[in-house]
This record gives sequence, structure tokens and C-alpha cells, in this order.
Amino acid sequence: MVEIVEGKILRFDSGIDQFDGYSVLLSGSQETWERLLAPLPRPFYQDFIAAFFQHGFEIGGDKESAFAYYWALLRMLEVMRTTPVLQEGLR
Repeated sequence: MVEIVEGKILRFDSGIDQFDGYSVLLSGSQETWERLLAPLPRPFYQDFIAAFFQHGFEIGGDKESAFAYYWALLRMLEVMRTTPVLQEGLR
């Protein structure tokens, strides 16, 4: 779970439980996240929507907000791909 307020990461936890509140849920298997976060992702792992349609990735919560701010979510994905601590956390 990543909590971002006014552009700053306030909290980062790997995993959530059913009692955590969230606005947007982006969820997938460990393998899916590893492929999404690869420096040069394979086809259908370049973004969340492709992974949703082809690989069982989940986009949930407030979907209207998720798609209204989809470009921001894609930017977050780009940043995550270049963050070494996230790369190490997946291993």
C-alpha cells in the first residue's frame, strides 16, 4: 500500500489487508509486478490496462478516479521502474 498526499509518499507497505482503506487498488501477483516493473517490459506489461486485460491484474476501488488520473498512475509506474529499493523488494 502506498499512501501519497500532495505528491509526497507518506507510507509504503508491501501488501494490504481487508481492513485497509484505499482510493485506488492496483493489484497483481508477484510475477506480474516483476514484469510490470522491468526496465523494458514485455508486451502487455507496459501499463496497468494491458496487464488488466491480458494477465489478471486488478484495477479496483474508485475506478472513476483511477481512470481520471490514469496518466499520473502511469507516471508512478515509470518512477517505480527506476527505484532500486522497489526492485530489491520484489526479490
